[in-house]
Amino acid sequence: MSDTRQRIIEFIRSFVEQRGYAPTMGEIQKALGLSSKSLAEYHLKALEEEGVITREREVTRGIEVYGFGKKARTIPLLGTIAAGQPIP
Repeated sequence: MSDTRQRIIEFIRSFVEQRGYAPTMGEIQKALGLSSKSLAEYHLKALEEEGVITREREVTRGIEVYGFGKKARTIPLLGTIAAGQPIP
């Protein structure tokens, strides 16, 4: 993976961690000093094809880095119940 793409991933992670939502294309472009939004789009498309991120095209801030931001949750087991025959 290129240095630029690695920096994009780190920027997205940091941005989401601080603000709770993903950055826009313009914010990615500015933060990384890219020459245009289309260059940011190019790198995001490549990251998506590599399976590193997923994007919702209809949503402005629809970028998600796989394995980041979604934490496993546990549900406590309080006990067991006796179950009879299923209801037909």
